[in-house]
Amino acid sequence: MNYAYKFRKETILSILGLRGKAVKDLIQQGAAFMDGLVQISPRVSGVWATENFPYDYKTHRRTVDLIPAACCQ
Repeated sequence: MNYAYKFRKETILSILGLRGKAVKDLIQQGAAFMDGLVQISPRVSGVWATENFPYDYKTHRRTVDLIPAACCQ
């Protein structure tokens, strides 16, 4: 079957922008995201005095890991 879809450039950019915002919101909430292209995981590193010790920007660090996914076979 040959499907010919035509999308306006603005529509494509809008969809990509919405996807980017959704991924950003998930990461900011501490959730990981994975699709067929990439796995994105937030990480907090540092030393905590106890299990309930609060986050301190002076001693803890927030990062995001990006891992390519095996999408194409």
